[in-house]
Amino acid sequence: MAGEALEANRSETARLKSEIAEADKYVGNLTRLLADPDIEAGAKKAVARQLAEQDAKREELRQALEAVAVQAALDMDNLMADCRQAFLEAKANFAGLMSPAQMNRFVAEVVGPMTVLPDGRVVQKETAATGKVAAAGIVGDPPLSNALRTTAWTPSEGRISH
Repeated sequence: MAGEALEANRSETARLKSEIAEADKYVGNLTRLLADPDIEAGAKKAVARQLAEQDAKREELRQALEAVAVQAALDMDNLMADCRQAFLEAKANFAGLMSPAQMNRFVAEVVGPMTVLPDGRVVQKETAATGKVAAAGIVGDPPLSNALRTTAWTPSEGRISH
């Protein structure tokens, strides 16, 4: 949803900038006509009227561009609020995990069963069983003396133990 809003804002910004550039070019052409000494006074009045209309159109486009910028900031604020709320909910869920058994159950439900390898890496059990072990990015204590053990999480220490 945030990506869609960002793309919509970018698209609208590009469109408005393009229209402003066209209006600027047209105003430049009208200004040259006003400065031309060969143009009659009646024609200059018509050109001046068109120039005023283009200036008004350009101002509307500028205000629309400003509104897109304001909307983008509001979208970002909403996204940040959603992220904060999700973080607070996750924090509350983690705060409720008091025992290693509860943490193991949580990890098993969310990530899947985990295993600590002899070199201290933590991997999913399926990966360890097939022999295709990739670093999971979580490192336990120094290498274990046994081949494989189940992990336990100690909330007070905030780390995985064996």
